[in-house]
Amino acid sequence: MAKTLRVFLLVCFVSLAVSGVIAMVSILNVRSLTLESSHNIGSAAADSSRESLQDQVLRDTTELVTANSNLIDFQLREAQDMVLLLKGYIERIYRSKEEFRLVKIPSYRQVPPGETGIHWFTEPGRIPNPQYVEDDLIRSGLLEETYLLGNLERVSQLVMKIMPTISTIYLTTESGQNIQYDGDAALKAASPYAPPELRSRLWYKAARDRNGVYISGAYHDAAGRGLSISITTPFSNKEGEFTGVVGIDIKIEDLDESIRRTVVARSGYAVLLNNGAGEDGKESGIVEIVSAPGFNGQNTNNVVPFLGSNTDSILAEMKSRPSGSSRSTLYSEGRMTDVYVIWAPVNLPNWQLAYILPEEDIQAPAAALYNEITGMTALTVKRVDSLVFTAIWIFVSLMIFIFLLTVWLARLIAGRIAQPIIALTSSVKKIGNGNLDYRSEIKTGDEIEELSLGFERMTGELKGYIENLRQVTAEKERIGAELDVARRIQESMLPRIFPPFPDRQEFDLYGFMLPAKEVGGDFYDFFLIDQDTLAVMIADVSGKGVPAALFMVIAKTLIQNNAQNGLSPKEVFERVNNLLYKDNEESMFVTAFMGYLDIPSGKFTCVNAGHNPPLIKRGDKFEWLKIKRGFVLGGVEDMVYREEETTFNPGDMLYLYTDGVTEAMNTERQLFTEARLLQAAAAKSDWDLREFAVSIKKEIDAFAGGAEQADDITMLALQYCGAGKWKELKIEALSENLDRVMDFVNVELEKIDCPPKTQRQIDIAIEEVFVNIAQYAYNPGTGFVVIRIRTGFSEIRLEFEDQGEPYNPLKTADPDISLSAEDRPIGGLGVFMVKKIMDTVEYRCEGSKNLLTLTKMVR
Repeated sequence: MAKTLRVFLLVCFVSLAVSGVIAMVSILNVRSLTLESSHNIGSAAADSSRESLQDQVLRDTTELVTANSNLIDFQLREAQDMVLLLKGYIERIYRSKEEFRLVKIPSYRQVPPGETGIHWFTEPGRIPNPQYVEDDLIRSGLLEETYLLGNLERVSQLVMKIMPTISTIYLTTESGQNIQYDGDAALKAASPYAPPELRSRLWYKAARDRNGVYISGAYHDAAGRGLSISITTPFSNKEGEFTGVVGIDIKIEDLDESIRRTVVARSGYAVLLNNGAGEDGKESGIVEIVSAPGFNGQNTNNVVPFLGSNTDSILAEMKSRPSGSSRSTLYSEGRMTDVYVIWAPVNLPNWQLAYILPEEDIQAPAAALYNEITGMTALTVKRVDSLVFTAIWIFVSLMIFIFLLTVWLARLIAGRIAQPIIALTSSVKKIGNGNLDYRSEIKTGDEIEELSLGFERMTGELKGYIENLRQVTAEKERIGAELDVARRIQESMLPRIFPPFPDRQEFDLYGFMLPAKEVGGDFYDFFLIDQDTLAVMIADVSGKGVPAALFMVIAKTLIQNNAQNGLSPKEVFERVNNLLYKDNEESMFVTAFMGYLDIPSGKFTCVNAGHNPPLIKRGDKFEWLKIKRGFVLGGVEDMVYREEETTFNPGDMLYLYTDGVTEAMNTERQLFTEARLLQAAAAKSDWDLREFAVSIKKEIDAFAGGAEQADDITMLALQYCGAGKWKELKIEALSENLDRVMDFVNVELEKIDCPPKTQRQIDIAIEEVFVNIAQYAYNPGTGFVVIRIRTGFSEIRLEFEDQGEPYNPLKTADPDISLSAEDRPIGGLGVFMVKKIMDTVEYRCEGSKNLLTLTKMVR
C-alpha cells in the first residue's frame, strides 16, 4: 500500500508540475500576444479612422462646392430666360402695334429721386440742345416708338418681382432711343455730362453681332452698385430687321450671397474667381477675384493671398480640370498655413468657385479620434495585464490546493479499492468522450459494482435523452425561426415611419404596438381616403400568439379595403362583422374603434365595436370620449353599429389604446386601470405625441415593477392642427377694383406670416387672373366675381368664381419664349406666368359658373 501510495503521489506531483509549467508558459504567451495584438489593432483603427475622417471632410466639401456653383449657374440661367421673355414681348410690340396703345413715360430727368420706374433718354446726336421733354421726341420722330415701348413697364415690374436680384432692365434701339427700368434715373439726371452713346458699348455690339444671348464678364457698375454682369440679346421689327438690344444687369453680391454665408470647417472660406473670361466673353488670360472674404473690389488680380503659394499651378489645373482639388500654403500674420483648395465651375459665365480649407481644421477631429482610440488601447492593455497576473495567482493557488487534496485522496483510495475505481474511471472517460455504447465489466460484488451498473443504466438513459433533446431542439429552432418571420411580417404591416405624411401639416400621428409574445393580436392603422379625409383605427383580437396574429391580418385588411371603397365607418364595421363571422369556427372576435377625420372642418365621425373608450384632450384637459360601445366584430351576424360625431379644434388630441394598457399588472397582480391612465395623461398634456405615448409606456413599466407583460400593448395618438377656413369677397369685375382684391388677400396672408417672396408671387397671379376676368368674362357688359381664400399650415388656396362666358384658360398652349415674336402665337403669356408661379392651377365649370382654383405651397 505504501509503495502504491508513493507511486501514485509521484505521478500526481509530476503531472501537476508539468501541467503547471505548460499552463504558466501558455498564459504568459497569451499575455504577450494579447498585448501586441491590442496595440496593433488600436494603432490600425486610429490610423484608419483618421484617414477616413479626412477623406470624408474632403468629399463633403467637394459636394458643397459643386452644389453652390450649380446654384449660381441656375440663377444666371433663370436671368437668361427673363431676357428672352422681355425680347419676345418687345418683338410683339413692334409686330402688332395696333394691339397696343401709346403709354406716356417720363424722361430720366422727370423721375423723382429714389423712385423705381421706367424712363427714357435719347443719344445727344439725335436731338440738338436736348431738354429731354416730349417736344424733343416729336422733333426727332421717336415719340410713337418711345411711347409704344412704354408698354414694357408692366412686364418689367413682373420680371423684377419674380427676380429681385435684377438691378436694371434696359433696351437701346438702332434709332438711338434708350428705355430703362430701374431706380437710378435721379443719378443720371445729377450727372454733369450728357447721357452716353450706348450703341458703342460692348454689350450692345456683342449681342447684335452674335444675334443671340450675350453674357458679359464682371465689371464695376457705373451707378456704384459694385461688381455686376450684363445679359443682353437683340430684337427685331415686324420685317425681321435688327432693331435694338434688350438686357438686364445683375449684382454679383446678390448671386453669391449664400456662398459668402457658407461656413467651411472652423476657419475655411469661399472665393469666386473669373478665371480668364473677358468682358467680351472671350478668353482674356487674366484671372480676377469676383468675391472673397474681406475683398473690397481693389487689387482684383491679386489672388495669391487667397490661393497661397501654389496659385499658378492651381489656376492652371482649374483651366484643365473644371472640378478638382489641390494643396497650397498661405502666409498670413507671420504664420504659414497648409490648406486644401477645392473648386468647381460656374459654367454659364466661365467662373470658378473655390473653397479653401486649412489642413489643421480637417485633421483636428481625426487627431482627437486618434488620441481617444490610443487611450482606449492603453487602457485595454492595462486591463489585460491585470487579468493575466490575477489568473496566474489563482492558478498557482489552485495547483497547491489540488496537490494537497491529491495526497489526502491517495491515502483514502489506496489499496483494495484502487483498481476497481481506476477501471470505473476509465469507463466513465470513454463514455464522457462520446462512446455511449461502451459497457464496463466490473465484478466486485460490492458498492463499486452497483456503481458500475448505475453508470450503465445512466448511459442508456442519457443516450435516449440526447436523441430526444436533439429532436426537440431542432423543432424548437424551426418554430422560433418561423415565429420570427411572422413577427417581422406583422411589424411591416403596421405604420412605423413618423411623421407618416410630412407634407400634411393639418394633423400629426404617432403609434406603436408591443406584442406580449413573438406575435400579437393588436393592430392600429391610418390612411387617407382622399385629400380631405383621414381614417384612423385601433383593434384587439381575442387570444394571443399565432392564431390572433392571423386573425389580425384578416381583420385589418378587410377594414382598410372597405374603408377605401367609400363606405362610412358604420357601413365598414357592419360589412366586416359579417365577413369575420362567416366560417369563424374558432369563435374569435375583434374589438375595434374607427373614425374618419374631415381635415378642413375638423369633424370626426367614429364608431366603437366593443373597444376601450378613447381619451380626448381639449385645450389642456383630458376626458373620455363619450361614445356608445357596440358589440365586437365577428361575434354575432348582422349587427347594427351606431355612428357618432364630434368636432376637433386646432390643438385637440385623440388617444387610442388597447386593454393591454389599462389591464397591465404588477407583481401583486393589481391592474393599471383607466383611472391611472387618465391621471398619467393629464400630467403630460403639453407634450408632443411621441413623448406622450412613450411616457405612458414608462408609467406602465414603472407600475409593473418587473412583472411579465401579460397582453399586447398598443397605442395611437392623433393631434388635429387645423386646416383654415374659407374667407370670401364678392366684388364687381372691374379693373379699378384690383386694389381691393389685393388688400383682401394680403390681409389673410399676413395673418399666417406668409414669406414676402411667396406673397409677391401670389399678388402677380391674382392681378393676372382678376384683370383677365374683368376684361373678358362679361364683355361687353359687366358682372360680379367671387374671390375665396383658405390659408392652412402648408398651403394657400385661392378660388375665383364668375358667371361669364365659359372659358378654360388651361387649354391655352404655353408660349415658346425661345421663338421670335413672328413665329409665336399671340396671347397666353399671362396664363403661362400664373402656371409658373403657382404650384397647381385647376379649372372646372359648374352650371353657369367658371371656377379657377390656384394652390401655393408654403415653404
